[in-house]
Amino acid sequence: MSIQHLRPLLPFLALAALGAGEAAQPFPWKETFTMPLDGGERTFVVHRGGSWMLIGRSDLSDGKLLAGSKDVALESKIERTPGGGLRLPGLEQVEIAGDQVLWRTRVDGDNLYLFGQLSGLPGNRARLVVAAVESAPSDLHRIGRRLAEAGKEDWPARLKAATWIRDQAAVQPNKEFWLNAADEELGRVIADAAAIADAKRDLALLDQVVSWCVDLARDPSKAGAVCSQAWVAGDETPRGQELRRRLRRLGLEAYQGRWMPRPEALAAQFDQRFAALTWTDAEGFFRLGRWADVNAEFLPTAKDRAYRCYQAGLRANPRHQGILNALGASASVAQFENAGTRTGNPGQAPASPEENPPAEGAATPGEGGPQRPNEVELSPLGFRMAERNRDGISAWIKPPRADKEGDQVAIELLFWNDLDQDANIGYTVEYGGQTYSSFVPVPGKARAPTSLTVPWRADAVPRLDLQQVTR
Repeated sequence: MSIQHLRPLLPFLALAALGAGEAAQPFPWKETFTMPLDGGERTFVVHRGGSWMLIGRSDLSDGKLLAGSKDVALESKIERTPGGGLRLPGLEQVEIAGDQVLWRTRVDGDNLYLFGQLSGLPGNRARLVVAAVESAPSDLHRIGRRLAEAGKEDWPARLKAATWIRDQAAVQPNKEFWLNAADEELGRVIADAAAIADAKRDLALLDQVVSWCVDLARDPSKAGAVCSQAWVAGDETPRGQELRRRLRRLGLEAYQGRWMPRPEALAAQFDQRFAALTWTDAEGFFRLGRWADVNAEFLPTAKDRAYRCYQAGLRANPRHQGILNALGASASVAQFENAGTRTGNPGQAPASPEENPPAEGAATPGEGGPQRPNEVELSPLGFRMAERNRDGISAWIKPPRADKEGDQVAIELLFWNDLDQDANIGYTVEYGGQTYSSFVPVPGKARAPTSLTVPWRADAVPRLDLQQVTR
């Protein structure tokens, strides 16, 4: 059974053991005394008529202690060796000797008191000749006994107990057990104190709990969780305002009554706002896209989210100037929706009619009406002509770029409809050994941008082909 299952019962198990009389005595001795040794106080126990100096595992690295020979009582977890002997896990420098009959009924993982003569060996090694073996308290018993010493609302004592449990992980061979037990006890202290602070509306105690979450648990999100009560949000006293400012300094934001990490809060807010927009609300998509751009420092995948908004907005209104500008479509592209003159780069002549023949029924320069894009205008934006058919459709493609193989990137596409009638354009894109098919609606005499998200391949070149066009 795990420590998680037994944890609620530990204080009661310990109290029961301590109150059960001599039969449950956790120590195999009844008499102890202290005396000075090597500049400090040492505890000695009386067992079977002899005096033994009580030591811990960490003492076995003390050079002064290993000088000469001493009668000691060592508490340690043990493991059996193939030959029937004993070893101390994590203390390979200590050799255990003695009559194997003393420990023949013991199993791996038992906690024992080993009474014997300790002496140093060359190379910072030691030898313990065991004369007697007694059962020591189990790890759970030790934890429960320590927790039972602290009152339920004695927060300093409970935190000290949690610290002691964590410290044991540094000297005990079953490190993970002690670390998990320490984390669980600290979590229980935080939960208990937060519940009492909530019941009493005690901001001073709640502020302490926030400190424990940050300084001891190293988990600011837990601080947000314990402060997500309505009364905390509504407390306008100086202490309440300062607590909320502190949470924000920890990188938390309140959203829908919960304090959570700022990236998580912004992502949840974006998803809710995006879902609330109707497909015809181009301005709403534009404003949400700009919001995503502004919060790019903390909003996860902000660039992709903004692009998603702009694409949705263009489907609602292909002529929305703010979205066109946000997508990097400069005036040279946007003017195709408005004026009847062709624009180009300064100093560079526009394409001739022979280089850019009009489709049947299309307006020609000088006749008025919007003009189709050409290389002069779109090349600086990274687009290249993919195909132009006799149905009055031009298709352009912008190859993707990325820093790392497999990154998700957008292949940008641009379609131009020369004729007055609206068109549904079917197309395929081949990239990286895959073929992607879709369609895009394009109003008459207008452009329609769209995109395709793919994993980037450094050696792949996208190919765009027009398929069926319906009007």
